[in-house]
Amino acid sequence: MRIVADGDVVGFCENMERKIRAHHYYLSPCEQDGAMNIYDTIRQIGILNSRPDAPVHWQLSVQTHKWAGIE
Repeated sequence: MRIVADGDVVGFCENMERKIRAHHYYLSPCEQDGAMNIYDTIRQIGILNSRPDAPVHWQLSVQTHKWAGIE
C-alpha cells in the first residue's frame, strides 16, 4: 500500500493499517508549492515506525519521475 504524504497523515496511516492488510506499506512525498516535502515525509515515517506497538513497518517510496521533472 502506498500513501502520498500531502500533510499530516500519521493518523490516516494508522487507520489504513487496521483496514488494509498488505505486505508492504509506503509513504511518498508530495510536491507542494513547487517543492517536495521529503523531510516531513521522512519525519512521519519515523513517527510511524517508532511506535512501540507498531503492527507494520513503513518505508519511503520516492517518486523518481517527480525528481526527474517528468510529469
